[in-house]
Formats: sequence, structure tokens, C-alpha cells
Amino acid sequence: MTQVPIDSTGGRRRASALGVIATSFALAFLLAPPSQAAYEQTGCFAGHFPGLTESCKPLSEAELKAEGFKFGEEVQLGGVGGMAVNHTGAGGVPAGTVYAVVSDNSDVGKARIAAFTPTAGGGLELSLGWLMTTAEGPYERCGPDLEPTPTKCPIRVKSGPASVDVEVDQSTGNVYVYSGGGDATAGRKYIAVYEPDGSAVIARFGERVLSPEPTATHPELMHGTGGPSRNGLAVDDSGTVYFYDGNGYQRLMVFEPQSPGDYEHYVYAGEVQIDPGTGPVTKYPTLDEAGNVYVASDKVIRMYPPQTPAPYPAPAAVPACSFEFAAGGITTIAVDPLTGTPFFFTYKNPKRLYQLGPCDPETGQFTGGIVGETVVKPERDDLYGLAFDPVRKLTGRPAGVLYGGAPNPVSSVGAGKGEPGQSSLGYVFAGAAVPQKTLTVAKAGSGTGKVTSTPSGIDCGSDCDEEFAEGSEVTLSAEADAGSDFTGWSGSGCSGTANCIVTMSEAKSVTATFDEEAEEEPGIALTVATEGTGTGTVSSDKGAISCNPFCTDEYEAGTVVTLTATPTPGSVFYSWKYCDKGGVNGRQCTVTLDKAKTVKATFTTTHALTLTKVGGLGKVQSAPGGVLCLFNCSETTASFKEGTEVTLKQTPAKHFHFVQWGGDCTGSGACEVTMGEAHEVSALFTEDSKHLLTLTKQGGGAGTVKSSVAGINCGAACSEMASAYYQGTEVELTATPGKGSAFEGWSGGGCSGTGTCTVTMSEAREVTAEFG
Repeated sequence: MTQVPIDSTGGRRRASALGVIATSFALAFLLAPPSQAAYEQTGCFAGHFPGLTESCKPLSEAELKAEGFKFGEEVQLGGVGGMAVNHTGAGGVPAGTVYAVVSDNSDVGKARIAAFTPTAGGGLELSLGWLMTTAEGPYERCGPDLEPTPTKCPIRVKSGPASVDVEVDQSTGNVYVYSGGGDATAGRKYIAVYEPDGSAVIARFGERVLSPEPTATHPELMHGTGGPSRNGLAVDDSGTVYFYDGNGYQRLMVFEPQSPGDYEHYVYAGEVQIDPGTGPVTKYPTLDEAGNVYVASDKVIRMYPPQTPAPYPAPAAVPACSFEFAAGGITTIAVDPLTGTPFFFTYKNPKRLYQLGPCDPETGQFTGGIVGETVVKPERDDLYGLAFDPVRKLTGRPAGVLYGGAPNPVSSVGAGKGEPGQSSLGYVFAGAAVPQKTLTVAKAGSGTGKVTSTPSGIDCGSDCDEEFAEGSEVTLSAEADAGSDFTGWSGSGCSGTANCIVTMSEAKSVTATFDEEAEEEPGIALTVATEGTGTGTVSSDKGAISCNPFCTDEYEAGTVVTLTATPTPGSVFYSWKYCDKGGVNGRQCTVTLDKAKTVKATFTTTHALTLTKVGGLGKVQSAPGGVLCLFNCSETTASFKEGTEVTLKQTPAKHFHFVQWGGDCTGSGACEVTMGEAHEVSALFTEDSKHLLTLTKQGGGAGTVKSSVAGINCGAACSEMASAYYQGTEVELTATPGKGSAFEGWSGGGCSGTGTCTVTMSEAREVTAEFG
């Protein structure tokens, strides 16, 4: 199995990743007395909505029929696998749209995606459904605003969790679906990417039939988890897809768009081995906004920060936090993408939904361990799909809604197993109810504009009052429309034009005033013109000049404007015209607007001069400067203005000499070129010639002979030695007799006597030293 190298340095992600912790901590938390419930069940939803009471008790078939049973007969929520929320409203669907992916006994091995839209009363209503098929469309969509086709739309729900999962890209709204069962005839497993409304398939990848298995040469084939694959899929807002591949593979597969923003073509980017932890294999990858990856097994939940830079934003090798749930039975996890708060469900009685605190990388623990829990009615079902909406807010409760999907159909609803009216439940959980206070925004003045709030709720606009939790802080921001100015706040202690911060200790009212713009007096025109054989842009420190194309703007009399010229590649800035006296500083020009003025910037074309050394050692430099090719340089290129006369000067290294120019220069003298076009010049250096100096020792005595220039070192056992020396080198030979011997003199090479022998290497030389 190919392993992606783990890199612990920084990354391409949109938010700073938590640092990698050298040692992970596994904390065991036993089931203690229930802590304060951070979230509580507020209602249910299902495929035959609204066929449930507020207490989530199923209605009889007669009661369901009395309610109309329209869309509920065609698409039901049964055999739930994964769930996902589009909390941004990306892709044109309503913000807070919940997707559930379900199994379908009538089309064995296929999955259907059901979309639920938030209602004003805090509930969800089924708005759309489509079938996941292996063929290229149509996608068998159904919905109250579509024309349903009875033969295509019914789901005959089955028991048990579906081997399917769904995720949403929060930047595009695209819906990603994994089918673990595939076609009944082909046993296919693959990931499909749909438009947010299910109207078209954008991409499909990772496909595998029952044979062949993934191999070292085909690692992009998905094996699948071998069992339920709910929450086996995660997508970040760059479109990068993570898929947990289990059954002995224990790898987190990564698929990426072929190029940024290209959501039609996906490529396999690699894989990372993940520690399977305690209990059944690791599964359920999910992400937060910082790119941290959360995974879980039967007992262990871990958070891995992203490794960066990397070929893709893969998790680091070491988890930043680890949590062990001793009771086990974890079926699914979700995470608040904004705060990094994990939620998990365990089927062990009593069936509970637990909340952890965010990861603290300093301690390696999820802050405080379990900080809240909710008892899910055990007679209803387990939760296998789980998704969190960090933005949605139910009346009287803080923002943040958790949705859970049950895998099994409710047998007491409808005509019987597989018949319309039978459906699993979807649960809605929200923070505990808190006292609410109303904040009202009014707008005044002759102008127009909009006021929005953080946390969300006021968009005034049309929605100018909202209830917020007692004691909470609400920040109001004002934005004027074109032709208007925001001139200030009044009421509830707010004033000025900065954001208004209101503490909701009681009901409060704030007024935002917008006034029209007074008409402005005509200004003085400053115009910029560009000229010359080159190209470039000119920008201003004041106003909107960005030439080209906006080369004119108007200013109040007396305004001092600084212009900056920036050449485009292949050009250089040459000169200014008509700037203030003393107002030119390189590429900057200062202009005082006491009357209408035109400033000109000249750009000149540049041409490349390429110098190549083809042999030997030497230095080449140009006048004017630009080309500097030192002894270890083989090639360099410099750009010169149009018409520049350039002279190249050559300097050979020691024991080398210059031979000749090549290319656009010839001979061995000075090389001069005029830069009216690109030029290429080569310089040939060659090594000086060498001559051989041969030393021979004669006589019955012993001794050594050494040269002043390294090469000759003929010791007692040496009778002859030779060394080559460059032309003209002076070599001094010194003879030293051994013990009991005497040096009797030189011969050859113009040397004689018993002193030092000096040889000038103008040709090959032979010298004899005699010892007696």
C-alpha cells in the first residue's frame, strides 16, 4: 500500500491548524452520573412529514391518510446511513437544508437522497429526493414542486443502517454521496457528486466492482468498510474528499479536484494510515473549519491537525487530542465546524448522545471530557446519521441544531413493512431553552441601507426584530446603499458609526440613520497617458487611477497625488513627463492638482542577452551591468532596454586563456551588441598547455629530490618521477643526500653544480640528480 509521507510543517488551509502534539493522551471516562444536558430533543422529522406528533409518536395509517399523504407516499426516510447539513446556503438551496441518505429495497443496492428544508416554525419538511444510480441520468427526482413518477419514486424501506453516506461542500453546495452496496448486478462502490438540487451528476470517482481489489498499481479503487459506511465520507470547502476505507485497509483515502475549482474532474491524491484505536475499525471521518480531521472507533475519538504543506491537506501522523469512552458502542460522530466541539452517539443502554469540549492541544484532551449528554428514547431507535448546523437557531434557544437519523423503519406506521407510511425517524436536538429578549432595529433618515446582526437573526432589510438569549451580546453592523451614507446609531447606548454592541439584559431598540449624499462639486481632472515601445500600468495613492484602463480621475483642488509606474514583463519603465518640479523619484511621480493636468509615463521594450560559456574557466561581464558570469557559471541571461549598446569583457582564470566568441559575436577582441532584438553570445576559454618535467636519480648514493611547485617528490626508493607543468612555470628542484651519501651534482635541463636547479617549463625537460 502506497504511503504518503507525513510533513509536520504548515499548509494551504483556510485557517491556522492546531500544532502537532508529540504525545497523544487517551483519557478513559467511565459512565458517571449524568452531567447537565447541553442539548435536548426538540422534535422529529420523517419522510411522511408531518405524520408525527410533536412528541415523536407515530400516527396510525388512518391518521396519516387523513393528513393527505402526498409527497410522503413517494419518498420516505428509511434505512438511514449518513446525514449532512448545508448551513451556508451555498448552491442556491435554503440555508439549513438537511440531506439524509437512505437504503432502498425496491432498487437493491441503490441509495436515495432526501432533502429537508427548515420551516418557519422550527421544523423540517421533505422538499426533494432523488435516486443514486450508476447510469448517466435521469436521476429520478421527486418533490412537491416536481412532477412525481410513481414507478420511480417509491422507497420500500428496509431495516438496518444503509451502507451509504452523504456530505456537503459548504462553498459550492455540491452533494457528495458514497454507495457501499452499489448495483445489484455489478457490486459497484463509488462516490458521486451531485448538483445541490440533485438535477445532475457533476463527477464520479473511486469506482470499484467486486473484482479487482485495490492494488499497489490501483490504490484509487475503494474497498469500502465491509459493513455500514455511515459517516465514512468528509469534504472540506476546497472540494477535497476524504473517505475511510476499512476491512484491513485502515486508510483515509483522499481525492482532489483536478485543478482548483474544477469539481467535474477528481483525481486520487493519496492515502494516510490511521490508527484504528480500540474496538472495531476506525471510521466516521469529519472535519471542522480549521481542517482538523476527527475519527472514531467503537471506543476512541481522535482529532488530527492537518499536515502542511503537503500534496493534499492530509492529517498529521500524531493526534492532537484523544478521548476513550470506556463503555463503547459509538455508532456515529459529528462536530460543530466553528468551535470544534464533537458529538457522539452510543447504542449501549441507556442510549445517549454525548457532547465533548473542544480539543486542547496543550494537554492532548478534549476540554473537560464529556460536558453534556442527552438521553435518546430507547424505544425509538439508535442514531446512525448525525449532522450539526452551527448557524440555525430555534426560537428561544441558542444557535446550533443537531440532527440524528435512525436506521430502522417504525413498524407500527403505515400498512406494513415495505409499504408507504413506514419510515424511520429523524431527531432534532437544540441547546436548552433560555429566556429571550427582543431586539428591534428601526431605520431613519433620507437615505437607505441595511442592518445585520451577529449572531444572525436581524437582516433589516426585511427582518428588523429578533429574540436573543437573555444576557447575550449582539453586534449590529450598518451598510449604506449606493447614494447614501450611514450617519450613526441612537438608542440602547449606541452612538457613532462603528458597530453597535447591545447586551440583551432586557428588550431593546436601536435606530440606524442613513442620509443621502450631498452632491459633490466637480473636481480637477488628472489624466495619465502611457507611451513608448513597452507596456505597463500606472496607479495612484489617491483616487481610482489604475491605468490601463482607468486613466483619469477627479480630485479636489490642491490634492497631491503620487503616481507609481509598474512595467509588465518584457518592458522597463523609462521616464516621466510633466510631474511637479523635483517630483520624480524613480518609478514615482508627484503631481499637485491646481489645474487639469496630463502626465505621461514612458515604457521601453527590453531584449534578452544570453551569455553561454562553452569550455574552460573564465569570467564575462557587461558594460552597462547586467551580465555577470563568474568562473563557476555556465550560462546567464540579462534584459536591456531597447537600443542599449552592450560591451562584453572576458577575463580568463589562471592557467586559462580566452579563445574566441561565438553566436552574435566573433573573434577574440571586444564583443559589442546593440539591443534591438534578443542576442545570444558564447565565450570559449581553454586551458594553457603543459610540459613534462622528468627527474632521474643516478649514482651509488641515496637521497631525495623535491620541487618548489608541487609535483616532484622523489624519495629514497624512487629512481625516476615525472610531473606536468603549465607553460612558463619556473620549477626549483632541491636535492638532499641521505645519511652516508653525498649529492654530486645536476645534469640536463640547463642545470649543473650542487645548488638548486631552476627549470623554466617552455618545453619538456629532463633533469638528472647524481648521489654518491
